[in-house]
Amino acid sequence: MSRTTGLQYDGEKEVEAYEYGLEQRKKGNGQDLDLLIEATDYLDSIGESGIMEEGNKYLPNAITATTSQNKIQSYLLNSNHPRGKEKAKVINSVLGFHYENWQELSDIIYDAVQNSNYTEKIGTSYGDRYIIPIEVKGKKQRTMVLKTVWQIDKGSNIPRLITLTFYKEKEKK
Repeated sequence: MSRTTGLQYDGEKEVEAYEYGLEQRKKGNGQDLDLLIEATDYLDSIGESGIMEEGNKYLPNAITATTSQNKIQSYLLNSNHPRGKEKAKVINSVLGFHYENWQELSDIIYDAVQNSNYTEKIGTSYGDRYIIPIEVKGKKQRTMVLKTVWQIDKGSNIPRLITLTFYKEKEKK
């Protein structure tokens, strides 16, 4: 079983597809729909049976998940954003992430969602939403559980980060 994804691999092709996806994402090609569709089509072709451990509820097609620069940098880490400024203050003060180092936070979120179970799936008129708690260790060596919200839009099979929030003390997993 892969330590990174929690998935069981039957052969080298699955590992190669995963590594290829990570490599393309690090090169900035993570938003390239052709690559995402190619990776998703490949994963669809091998099917779900035998890939996910029984009992786990992973984000479907997590390997193709997108965390947009605009969402993270201009909303979640923008201390001047009308709705995101409080999130930015908490993320910066507790974890040490800010506008300039947004890519580090994006990578941590992406990596964490690969092997994290969703706690809730909500059907909406836009598509399915998945609530996934992830533990993030920040640049200040402090740890925080973030409630990430992912959506797979209708007509798509690519999950995208739509927001993140914080757990209230009594809500924590």
